Amino acid sequence: MNERTDDNTRRTVITADDVRDVARSGGDAVWVNEYSIITDEARDAARQQGVELRESSDDSVGTAPSPLPTDVPEGERPPRVPARVQPRSDAVVSGGRVAVDGSEIVPADVAVSRGEVVAVGSDLRTDGLQVDATGLLVLPGVFDPHVHLGLFAPLEEELRSEGTSALLGGVTSVGCFMDGAGSHRQRLRDAATLAAREAPVDIIPHLVIGEREQLSEIDAYLEMGVRSFKVYMCGLPGLIEPVDDAFMADLFAQLAPHRHRVQVCVHAENAALVQRARDQLQARVEEPDLMQWAQAHPEEAEAEAVQRAASLARAQGIRLYFVHISSRAGLDAVRRARADGAHVRAETTSPYLTEPPSGDSEQLGKMVPPLRGRDTVDALWRALQAGDIDTV
Repeated sequence: MNERTDDNTRRTVITADDVRDVARSGGDAVWVNEYSIITDEARDAARQQGVELRESSDDSVGTAPSPLPTDVPEGERPPRVPARVQPRSDAVVSGGRVAVDGSEIVPADVAVSRGEVVAVGSDLRTDGLQVDATGLLVLPGVFDPHVHLGLFAPLEEELRSEGTSALLGGVTSVGCFMDGAGSHRQRLRDAATLAAREAPVDIIPHLVIGEREQLSEIDAYLEMGVRSFKVYMCGLPGLIEPVDDAFMADLFAQLAPHRHRVQVCVHAENAALVQRARDQLQARVEEPDLMQWAQAHPEEAEAEAVQRAASLARAQGIRLYFVHISSRAGLDAVRRARADGAHVRAETTSPYLTEPPSGDSEQLGKMVPPLRGRDTVDALWRALQAGDIDTV
């Protein structure tokens, strides 16, 4: 019998084989309770075999009474026929080493029914798909919190292409940044429709707030289900304008009544320091190499912005999520913000954890914030291992 305990309730998986066992033994019903998990194949088999799935309020789950003539005295009736419920379900991943609760790795099978994990155990069988994971790690679906879709191709197309690519890599949910001018209301509705129709993964919106009109509609976005917002303290020339401290403080004040269910993602760089460094670089170098490019976005610009945003957010109790932390100074600022009581999470992205490109590929490494060399890569890895960086 396959049982899973949640809040002291018993959950029993009932499969098509269990129904057929009952039919072969002359039974007419499989008894279930409110915690039973019945596979789709079991329901089909019950209809085909004329076996009922009967609700029980006691411990008779998985047993079935034999069909009896009406003239058999009560005392002479045979006992219930066991349904022999086995640990089987719609799909089983077997033979692998399973990551449990994010901290343990144990040898086990994983049973899935109706899209949910229903059991982790040994020798589990299934009515449906059997996946051999011998020699492999079995992990929960990955959530990639930082994805941009619809920039280089229509959103509809990239929901399919990038969503499929994500799924093949084990990513089942993505946090997608959504921006644009004017009201986001219709944009959100359209994106939700497209995601439901085209995306093979779950989509969580991070809504960019950069205009007063958008700020005035915060309550409407909350009613539409948005729980994550984003601000650019330093913009991208020709693409995104930065917001100033007053705008950011107004956003935090708007979200303060909802502080326990929202977060604000922050692109943290001091726009004025970046502009100054960019102007100085352009005056010296016509075509900067990768390390010169990094000088246009100095570490102190990231560190100062982290400290400033954390200070404003702490006053309103807002939770911040700093995207793509790229520098040692930025890391130190995150640590100080936490020590000062700010609700802060820090992310880095995979390019910052890898060796910067060189030679003919160097131009591919010109990104914002910039790649900063081997020493910074090592520092970011140490911070990730220490738990100072929360996500990649």
